[in-house]
Amino acid sequence: MSAAENRAVGFPWSQETVNRALSSAGGTVAATHAVCRARAALLNSHQPSSSSSSHDEAEDDGKKNTLKPSSSPRISGHLAGGTHHAFRDRGEGFCVFSDIAVASGVALRDYPNIVRRILIVDLDVHQVCKLY
Repeated sequence: MSAAENRAVGFPWSQETVNRALSSAGGTVAATHAVCRARAALLNSHQPSSSSSSHDEAEDDGKKNTLKPSSSPRISGHLAGGTHHAFRDRGEGFCVFSDIAVASGVALRDYPNIVRRILIVDLDVHQVCKLY
């Protein structure tokens, strides 16, 4: 990386920086896979079998056929993630990759039956407010 690129990212390029950047994005991708795989398994386990109608399954106990809690993760996170200041073509603000954008792309690519749209709300506030 050039000196200007290093300044924009905020730390010098080294093997440790490479490892940090890859593990940060990789951890968020792993968390995404964990929750998406669990959701896929949950949905697949509640598919009606071909030998019975969905009406029969839904009426078996007189209750609606709803998804039941699972021991699989329903939410997931990555404590070393949040490297969202990077842009598509460059790093910035101590972020080489935008782990949230990378994980979102993986979810859209790998789980199209579960993930159709993603909303990212960034509530970071870096502005300095002066009170008078």
